[in-house]
This record gives sequence, C-alpha cells and structure tokens, in this order.
Amino acid sequence: MSAVGRGSSPLTCESRTFHGVAVANPHAWLSAAGDPKVEQWAAAQDQTAGDFLMQCDELERASVFLERNHRPVDPVWHTYRGHRCFTLVGQADVTHPLLCERNHAGVQRVLLDPNPAGLAIDPYQVRVSPSGRYVALQLTRPGEVLGTLQVLDTTTEEIIERSDFTTVMPLVAWHPNEQGYYYSLCRRLFEEHSVRDGVYWHTIGTAWSDDLCVQDYQDGPGHIAFALIPDGTDALLLGAQQFSSGLSGMRLCRLGDAPPQASRIGRAVVLFEELESSNHFVGAAGGLLYFHTCVAAPSGRIVAIDPRSAARSRWRVIVPENERVVAQPDRFGGWPKSALSAQGLLVTYVQDAHDTLAHFTVEGTHVRDLEPPTLSTIDGVFAHDRDFRVFTQSFLVPRAVYEYRVAAGALHELKRVAMPEVNPADYALRQVFFDARDGARIPMYLLHCAGLRRDGSHPTLLYGYGGFSQSITPEHSPEIALWLSLGGVYALANIRGGGEYGERWHAAGSRLKKQNTFDDFYAAAEYLIASGYTSAEHLAARGISNGGLLTAVCANQRPELFAALVSEAPLVDLMSLMDTAIGQALAAEYGSPAESPAMLEVMHSYSPLQNVRPLPRNPAHLLVVADQDHSARPGQAYQYVAARQEAIARSSGYSPVLLRLVRGGGHTEWPLAKTRRVLAEEIAFLWHFAST
Repeated sequence: MSAVGRGSSPLTCESRTFHGVAVANPHAWLSAAGDPKVEQWAAAQDQTAGDFLMQCDELERASVFLERNHRPVDPVWHTYRGHRCFTLVGQADVTHPLLCERNHAGVQRVLLDPNPAGLAIDPYQVRVSPSGRYVALQLTRPGEVLGTLQVLDTTTEEIIERSDFTTVMPLVAWHPNEQGYYYSLCRRLFEEHSVRDGVYWHTIGTAWSDDLCVQDYQDGPGHIAFALIPDGTDALLLGAQQFSSGLSGMRLCRLGDAPPQASRIGRAVVLFEELESSNHFVGAAGGLLYFHTCVAAPSGRIVAIDPRSAARSRWRVIVPENERVVAQPDRFGGWPKSALSAQGLLVTYVQDAHDTLAHFTVEGTHVRDLEPPTLSTIDGVFAHDRDFRVFTQSFLVPRAVYEYRVAAGALHELKRVAMPEVNPADYALRQVFFDARDGARIPMYLLHCAGLRRDGSHPTLLYGYGGFSQSITPEHSPEIALWLSLGGVYALANIRGGGEYGERWHAAGSRLKKQNTFDDFYAAAEYLIASGYTSAEHLAARGISNGGLLTAVCANQRPELFAALVSEAPLVDLMSLMDTAIGQALAAEYGSPAESPAMLEVMHSYSPLQNVRPLPRNPAHLLVVADQDHSARPGQAYQYVAARQEAIARSSGYSPVLLRLVRGGGHTEWPLAKTRRVLAEEIAFLWHFAST
C-alpha cells in the first residue's frame, strides 16, 4: 500500500497576473473539462483510490452499518388547504418521495410519483395554489441543479403544464384567483440563454414565450429575483437575493388583478435596499407584514410593516435584537424557522450553536421560551390553526416532530424517527469552549461512549465548516453514529465564518479575515489533544464544500496535527475564482484576487493549490469529487491532487493522496446509494489511519 497515491502528470505551466504578481499553475491542463487525457488521468486516479479503499479493514462494516441505519426521512415540507394536507412521502420500494394528499379522515392518495421517469421532486420548490386545485413543482434529475417547472391538476392527477426551459429554482407565487403565478428564472450561473433572468408572470394555458417579465435581473453574479404574495393580503413582494452572502433587497407593490400591470410594478415601495442585509418574510397578521431582518440588527430582529405606510420610520419592532441570534432558513427558499398565526409568533433562535424557541404575541409580548428535549437543530416551524408544528433533528436522531400547544405551554412529541441500531443513551454529548489564537471563545460539541478515559488514544473525527454565515448546529449525519460505533470520538467545532453568533461571527471568518477560520480549527485540534481525548497520530478531520477547503488548507498549514483528512467537494483554487459565474458569486464570501493587493495577499496565502510544497510530515488525504459539480469544479481538485502527489514524492515522509470520483454527481447532494458508498469509504479511510 505504500506506493498508492504517487502520481505523475505532464507539466503545462500557465500563469496569471494580479496586481503585478504572477501566479503560476503547472497543472493547468487538468482543468480542461471533457479532454480525453484528463478523463483518463482522473479515471486512473479513481481506480487507484478504489483499490486502496478496498484494503481498509472497516469498509465492509461501514457499508453494512449505513445500509441498515442510513434511511432518509420524509421532507419537512407540508401544506394545508382546509382539511387537506399535502405532503411528500417516502416509500421503502422507491428512491424518491411521492407527492401525496391526505384528507380529514386520514386517507392518503398519491398525486404524483416521479420515480418511473427517473426524476425527483425538489422538496423546496412545491407550491400549492390557494384552493388546492393546482400544485406547481420542480422536477429534476438526481444530481442536477436545473429542473423543469410543472403544474399538476389535483382533480385529475395530471400534469397540465411543463415548462420548455429549466431554472435553478422557480419559487412560484400563486395569484389568489389562480389564473396564473409568478416564477423565478435563474440559469446564467450554469448556462447561457437568450431569455434574461428575472421574475416572470405566467397565465395558465398560455405559451411560455408569452410570459411577462415583471422584474429583470441579469446583473450581479449569484443573484436570483423572486416574488412573494402574503396570504390574505393585496401585497406583492418583489425581491432579489445573493446566493453566497444571503443579502437581499425587497420592494412592495399592490397585487391587483392578473396579469400584472407594469404601472403598478413601477410604483413599488422599497422596503429593503438591494443587498442591504439578510431579510426574510415571516407572515401577515392584522394587516401588517412581519419580517425577520438584520437591518440595524446584526443578530436579527422581527419588525412589522404596514403596507399603507411602509416608511422605515413607521416600522414596528416586534422582537428587538438581543444576545441570541434569530435563526435563518438553512438555504434560500428553505423552510421557515419562524412562524406567525393568531396564536402568536414562534421564533427560532441560535444560542451557543444550538436552536431554541421563543413564543411572543403578535404585538411582541414575550410569552415563554421553549427548549427541545435534547440539543437540536430546528429544521422548520409551521403555524397551524391552534398550534405550531416544529421539526427537529439532532446528532443521533434523524427527525423528531413536536406540536406546540399554546394553551398547554409545552412541546408535545408527535413523531420520532430513530436509527434502528443506534441508542443515543449509549453516548455522552457535551459542549465545551476553548480559546482561539486571538482569544475568541469557540464552542465545540463532543460525542463519545460513556465513561471514556482521556488517555490520548482514541481515534477522533473533527468536523468544521466556518463559512457563508451557516450555523452548524447539532444535525443528524449517519457517519457520526458510524464513527461512534467503531469506538471513536466525534467533535464538531463551531469556528468563525459561520453564523452561530450572528453577522459579526461570520465577518470575523470571511474575506480578509478568513485565516481566523483555519486558526480556530487548529485550536480545536490542539484542545482535543491537550485534553487527552486523542493525539495527532489518532486525529482525523473531515470537511465538505467550504469545509473541504478547510481540510485542504490543513494539509498545507498544519499537517502535523492530523493523521488523515477528507475533503469532499472542495474548493481548492481561489486564484481561479472569477473564471466562472458561480465562482464570481462566491466572491462575496472569499473576495476576489483582482479586488485589491491586500485581498490577493490573503487569498494567495491560504489557497490550497498555490501552497503545496514538500513537507516532512503529510497526513493521508482523500479528496472526493463529483465529476458534474458546477459549484466546485473537479478540475481544481485534479490539479491539487497532482501537485500534492508530486510534492510528497519529494518529501521525506510519505502518505497517500487519493482522488475518488462520484460519477454523474452534482455538489454533495447525491442519490442514496452513492451517498452511502462515499460515507463508507470516507470513514473507513479515516479510521484506517486514525486507529493505527
């Protein structure tokens, strides 16, 4: 096994210059997508990695564990129309959930099964019309980002419309009269098209080419325009959001009849300036529109706006900013974290990297705080007639559903989905805090078997993300239970760059301050070693996407801390960030090397590809790359692997650097069988080196 991962590749040096500084790239030829030589090289690397992984002792055990315990839960999405409940329901014999309707008697019927066509329903893009007659939804092929917009007639169970275009997310907003709807067209991140991106109006039964562009949005990479129609109002909200930063703007105009009139749209009132802050619509009550906004409140607050008098000076602060952070949806278009009804306002907060709830009246009077029974992530909060439904997950519990009965004042568990062979009571969960290099106080979760002896011998898996203002709260991931079942310790470090403590926490780990993210992670590793949980010989680290960048940086900056690393779907060449539309969209998070000499210096100092060099000690490193990933282009990882392998060949200490491919896969969201294979291989790889 000692020769595995030693690679050779022809050198075709290319160079680019920023602010008079030349940045060489001797492996540029590996970025040529579709080049037979590149595909042959990648296939050979994948074969070598597969052969190595087959020799890892725990691979079969890991595969069996995931087969038995990794079972996807039904999506959170559900919508009520009177006594009818629309849901997405998984079945044991199909790959993707079905669209179903359940009546007041509990009888369920299937409205649409996408599986025979090899498609999947995007759970974030299902919109039921006000009467429940129509359902607009997006169908995609597994692993693909773009999909088609389709409309189902629930009375006939037939698709009555199918778009002749694809889009990232349609974000449909039904007009109350159900003659048509607004939808978002966003494609320029992935393909060129003659029709400009923006918000369009479509009348049912008419040609798509006749659709009216209500809000054109072609400028600014990574932006999507969208429409919202608050229930029970005559308001139309038109907004635009940047994918990478989450910053948005929003305008208010009168809905009126359909189709919309250009003059009415032109008289829209600006509620939030474009990219002013993070803003999310919560709901409508008493003629007021409620928003979660970070305007003048980096940790978030809830305000109410009267559509008839929307000037900022007339806003009503319902829930003022406080020491806790108001939680945002996990993704753009995601499920709400706060909900509004006649029973009041139920708000999700992030407090020390876990989610809590607070109940307020619609006027803002605090009623009570609520805590799920265990440290959890709240996936969604939904208002019903007399109560609220709360969907949660935690490290070892895939799903728990609670009813918050306002009169009773407590959460009542309705449903719990367990892992068949995992008993959470067998493991201890604790949260610790450690000091970063600059003195910042960083939280970290630890899971391990009860009664663990701190003798420095335990294989420990450290996970981190630290980016895009994402709060990494206690989330279920089957590989955590797998690692614990092998006898390991699992650690989650809530490093800066995330959103655990609001925008200040995010800003402290992004752009010119990105090095803080990496230093926080090293401090977490040092804490685990100093506290006797593990040693450098037994410490492994794993990261995904932005976290894949993190672990790739670890290999260059602090290799002596780790026995093994996994970088899944990593971004490893920051110098080429502006080469693609998606890369340009990420500049809000990382910066651009062309932006300024100072930004170039910072980005070049940590960009993994540009910092590969021979080292006396190298952790084993597995990079998992999807060959159809538009967000983290595989060519970047190819170049990095080639550079690392050549550097190791000139080093005194050898460890393998392996490239594993996910064929036909997009950015991390893969079909179940591929996900199980990847997780089994990653854990078997890490355990192989951390346990010896």
